[in-house]
Amino acid sequence: MPELPTTEIDVDHLEESAVGARFDLGAARRQLQAVGAAITLAKTTRWTGTVNVGLEAGRLRGSKRFSFGPSVGVEIPLFDQRQAAIARLEALQRQAQRELEALAIDVRAEVRSAAVRVLTARKISEEYTLRLVPAREGNVRYSQQHYDAMLLGVYQLLLAKQAELDTYRETIEAQRDYWVARSSLERALGARVPERAVPNGG
Repeated sequence: MPELPTTEIDVDHLEESAVGARFDLGAARRQLQAVGAAITLAKTTRWTGTVNVGLEAGRLRGSKRFSFGPSVGVEIPLFDQRQAAIARLEALQRQAQRELEALAIDVRAEVRSAAVRVLTARKISEEYTLRLVPAREGNVRYSQQHYDAMLLGVYQLLLAKQAELDTYRETIEAQRDYWVARSSLERALGARVPERAVPNGG
């Protein structure tokens, strides 16, 4: 299991970093921009209507010849100025805005929660590494000295050694929990975790 990094996460700007880096938020922003562009287009073309340009063919009266010519049809929107289409697009824009805001809130909460888990897991791992493991190792040395002097039985020595081994196992589990929490934070951020210099152990 790798040791804890000598630097720790910079929690000051994690939420802003996640809001800028997450792909789902980027997609929601693009959706909102697309609806805004559709509204702009609908509003600018509401008075022009549609223009049909084509080619017409017809037979002249009393003649067997066909005549070809251009045709132009212009719709003048007197009664339908696309109010319904614009209103529908504006409703879609409001919905997209609300979805973007809700997603941003969820991302911020997810990042905040993941950052707390990382910092908590680091403190627990450091507690094991800096305090509990040295205490258990000292207890085993003390028990070994007393056993060598025949002041302590073999079972007490074995119990001290078992407690030391349990502490080693728990230390590895604490480090594992730290790395799992850190990878969860990176997943919540949508990017690598920014770090700042922190002395190991506090």
